[in-house]
Amino acid sequence: MQKILEDIELGDEENTFDISFNFDSKLFIAVENSVEPKKLFYKLTDTEENIATNHREEILEYCLASFTKEDTVGLGDIFLHGKYIKQL
Repeated sequence: MQKILEDIELGDEENTFDISFNFDSKLFIAVENSVEPKKLFYKLTDTEENIATNHREEILEYCLASFTKEDTVGLGDIFLHGKYIKQL
């Protein structure tokens, strides 16, 4: 999320944005809710499975206060972490 906030340059708390994931194109789409909205596109740097497996602990540490060995990483966690997505 921090990456999108930086990309949108969100200067105040009145602006919001909607984020969606297109399963066909495998792209995240962030659309700013404003008079002249910015539309930003992001993709994963690797497959969801590889990122979730190879960076599980790092992502869970970022997203959760504490986690167990049973906790898994999902697409939302990867996106929230932000390190394994890139803007197009």
